[in-house]
Amino acid sequence: IDASEKSASGIEYADYGILVPPASDRSFRREITEDDRILAEAMVMVLSSPEMAEAMKNAAKKRAAEFTCERYLQQLTEMIGR
Repeated sequence: IDASEKSASGIEYADYGILVPPASDRSFRREITEDDRILAEAMVMVLSSPEMAEAMKNAAKKRAAEFTCERYLQQLTEMIGR
């Protein structure tokens, strides 16, 4: 999957996950919305490809490891020092 690839349905693909539009408030509604269809499409895509799910999991772990307190403090210190 190429990072930041966007499909016609509004799904954004990245190496570390799939971004779908936020769902609107669904409390006690029974009709299926376009956002529901988009989310279902993304879920089916990942669930039908264990290789894709594994690759996304590994990339997401690597990406999440970049967000550390140390890195945040370093960036903050650099910004303040300017």
